[in-house]
Amino acid sequence: MKRVQKQLSISAFTQIKRNKIDNPTSENVSIDQANLSEQPSISKNDTDNHNIVLTPDSNNSMTNNSNKTLTAGENDIEELLKTPWVPHSTYIYPVKTKRNLRFQLSWIKRFSWLSYSQIFEGAFCRPCVLFAREKGGKGGHQQLGALVSKEYTNWKNALQDFQLHASTSYHKLCVEKSFLKVNEGRSKNITEQLSIERSRQIEQNRNILLSVIKTIILCSKQEIALRGSNDFGNVMNINTFNDGNFRALLRFRVDSGDTILEEHLKNGPKNSLYTSPGIQNEIISICGDIVKSKIIQRVNAAECFSVLADETTDIGRIEQMSVCLRYYDQGDKKIREDFLEFTPAVDLTGKGLATLIMSSLQNNGIN
Repeated sequence: MKRVQKQLSISAFTQIKRNKIDNPTSENVSIDQANLSEQPSISKNDTDNHNIVLTPDSNNSMTNNSNKTLTAGENDIEELLKTPWVPHSTYIYPVKTKRNLRFQLSWIKRFSWLSYSQIFEGAFCRPCVLFAREKGGKGGHQQLGALVSKEYTNWKNALQDFQLHASTSYHKLCVEKSFLKVNEGRSKNITEQLSIERSRQIEQNRNILLSVIKTIILCSKQEIALRGSNDFGNVMNINTFNDGNFRALLRFRVDSGDTILEEHLKNGPKNSLYTSPGIQNEIISICGDIVKSKIIQRVNAAECFSVLADETTDIGRIEQMSVCLRYYDQGDKKIREDFLEFTPAVDLTGKGLATLIMSSLQNNGIN
């Protein structure tokens, strides 16, 4: 039989084989649609060639009885990666061995990178055909063969060989390249998508933390204790003992429809539930700093202010002085008295207390 030289597009992986009777002497054949309609032949000069060219003369040639040449255009690569051709369930695969073994459609469903070619009547790895180098393996010295540079037809050991191919380093690299190729034309690149996901996670964490903060502020305004006799374990568990107002109010928020908090308390990481006593104290301290900064802003905006100070001994027998400020709030148009801070008092003489008051005002940035 006369050997016919043909020029085939890479999309031949996914298309129906042209009937040789329709055009037996064609020198340039291109199969670009999944039907039997006649298509114009593609000239070698008109082909938008990619850097992946498989020819009989190259080391990466596809061996077959018609001596076909495989070239890939940019549009072909993107189309092949996004919408590969999959044989119909009624398609009858040819038999090439005496054991009457055929290609199985279930293999394509199991291995997402696998494609069947009607032209070559064998299986190929799409990412490796499009992106693999001529050689791979350990050290990059192994000549790539079936599934890459030529069709795979050893159906007896197909599953074992497919799994072995999927574990190779050059295949994994090609899969990464194909992933980047598919995503490069989208409205948002990979970095932006990761940034959006991170922003979404940050917003969700803030909403969770906001529910916890509001609960702590409620306890503070009502002047009720946060902790109970036993405040450990899952917050959503209803205990027979008193586990504190804070945990009880969290459950009340969940019962009132706080779905974000409910999902967090039930399925959130155990090391970041934001309900431990340490987190409670940290939130209280931060809230105190915010309140103090607002007081300082109002005092500095006032034309004048007075200082109220009193010394007392706490339960640890440490002398402390409470510092309060009296001023006119221009925003509310009224006189206010606000507590500023406790400060330890060592020198209880008049001069020592005066120095302590001045230092407290200066340290808080009060003019």
